[in-house]
Amino acid sequence: MSFENPQEWIDELGDDNGDPGPETAAQEEADRQQSARKNQKTKDDPLSALADPSKETGDADKNRTAQATKKREEISTGFPNMVIITGPSSGKKIPLLPMTMSIGREHDNNIELKDPDVGRYHARILYDRGRFVLEDLESSNGTWLNGEKISEAALKNGDRIKIGETELAIDFD
Repeated sequence: MSFENPQEWIDELGDDNGDPGPETAAQEEADRQQSARKNQKTKDDPLSALADPSKETGDADKNRTAQATKKREEISTGFPNMVIITGPSSGKKIPLLPMTMSIGREHDNNIELKDPDVGRYHARILYDRGRFVLEDLESSNGTWLNGEKISEAALKNGDRIKIGETELAIDFD
């Protein structure tokens, strides 16, 4: 028997040895492509990693999606969200977690703001003794909280943060 395409040979052997046949191989390839698309989306838009997993598209397993949603709700319960009000990412909601979160223009910040007036590493939010604290990282344009320039300040519900031309609101609800 001769095969012009090596995949035909692999498929032929696969059927005899209990290995995946062409249908399974095609499904595995489709799964790999879907995973690659998700990874590319996360790479292009780092904030998409924080998106609601229940809004996934495609043929994702419903049970896995429900578990991911439940896990996300467990993590975010009791912690505030930061909502981007103005700027290129307006409308996005970012959960504040009990950790240090960096804010800036560079892609390796936890919260990347694509605003030319935002410093590369502009500010950060710390979780300290049960409260969230906003700290300016000596940025040239400053960090503003409720209309006042700050170097460090504790955050509370309804606070408005202005970094560059981007405005953010803190929502504890």
